[in-house]
Amino acid sequence: MTRRLVAVALAATAVAALAVPWLVGLRAEQLYHRFLDDVAARGYPIVHDEYHRGWLGARALTQIGPRADSPADSDAEAEPPRLQVVSQIAHGPRGAALWRWPPLLASSTSRITVVGRARALPPLLVDGSIDVLGAIDSAWQVPDLAYSGALGRLHLTGGQGRLQADADRPEWRGDGKLARLEADDGSGQALVLYGLGWRFAGHWVDPGLPVGESELRLQGLSLDGTGPRPPLKLENAQLRLQSRLEQGRVDLGASLAVDQLSVNHADFAPSRLRLDLTGVDAHALRALRDGMRAYNARELPESVRGLAFGALLAQSLPGLLSGGPRIALRDMDLTTPQGSVSGQAWLQFAATDTDILDLARPSRWLKGLSGEARIAAPQALVLQLLVDDQQRRVRDELRHRGESADRLPPRLETEVEQAAQASLAALIRDGWLVADHGRLSAAVLIGDGLLTVNGKTIPIAGVARDR
Repeated sequence: MTRRLVAVALAATAVAALAVPWLVGLRAEQLYHRFLDDVAARGYPIVHDEYHRGWLGARALTQIGPRADSPADSDAEAEPPRLQVVSQIAHGPRGAALWRWPPLLASSTSRITVVGRARALPPLLVDGSIDVLGAIDSAWQVPDLAYSGALGRLHLTGGQGRLQADADRPEWRGDGKLARLEADDGSGQALVLYGLGWRFAGHWVDPGLPVGESELRLQGLSLDGTGPRPPLKLENAQLRLQSRLEQGRVDLGASLAVDQLSVNHADFAPSRLRLDLTGVDAHALRALRDGMRAYNARELPESVRGLAFGALLAQSLPGLLSGGPRIALRDMDLTTPQGSVSGQAWLQFAATDTDILDLARPSRWLKGLSGEARIAAPQALVLQLLVDDQQRRVRDELRHRGESADRLPPRLETEVEQAAQASLAALIRDGWLVADHGRLSAAVLIGDGLLTVNGKTIPIAGVARDR
């Protein structure tokens, strides 16, 4: 009896040892194709799919095409480029995978390339794993690249990152970095970028909108002054983006900070600002995104692109405003060669009914606007902006007459500067701007169809006429 039980136990163990790798491989294949189904559901067609499963491993080859609404290639007969993923997958009980928790279900090594292009791009090398609970962990890297040709030279080093997803929540998170990129266009103008890093965490919600946060950091960038572009130097820049969805409304936020920025040897940093947009209807935002994709795919002639884009915005605006959105500019402090520009502002639209969103009746929907702004800037900067505007108008008039407008005659330049100074003096005299020790400021209020600037009120709702 004991021998029979031992034999049965040994037989059961042998069957399990044979069956478990097969079952694990089957589960790994199911998860692989579930991922491809999710990619296809987002509009990217799977144009080729091979999966050959063995006992302890599998080989996969997948090609993913561009979205149907992507802009077409200039060569109508050319096959569109495709993303090709070649993977070697290992699954089943093995080594250290048995002693970690949760145990690994499968691990893979993949090579991702773009096929269908005349010039091959460097491959993306990805090592990934998935555990028995469904959590994903992957690390990628781009091999160092050196290119030299008719278009110039390019040298890229240190591209790597990580992508992870937990099993118990539909959130992706990742980070990456690019150590250095050097490029020149063959004429001597060189671009150097170093210390680029990023991180993100988020997920996709039902309306097809990304929700989460991301951060982009750049340690330095420089562009020399050879050629038509002025020299540029930037150091320690940081951009942060946030988005969230609550009760069918999308909130977006962005902040930018730069420690050093110089253009043509003029300083524009340190500078910082934050912009928040809240209360945007999620379904209207998704409809606008889909409309933009269709607009880009149509490849309209340049003569009608502006009209088509305007029509799309006019169609989308009532839905976007239906949630009572609010936009706010916070903590703005921008450095310029003439001094700093500082301020804060907010603007909100409050829709009381659907009729107020009728764009043909601006006298009604303008009454739904409310807001406040306070801004201060160097007087020299405001004067320079007025001079630039006056010069642009004069050049446009000269071109309209068929005369040269590349450089204004000295007498005309003097007249333009005097006209700008007179305009600025009138704005200060009439109270639209307040002068104080070389700086100009203004306080603005909007509400009930009225615009108030430094205590002076204009009925803006009455200016707009209904069609």
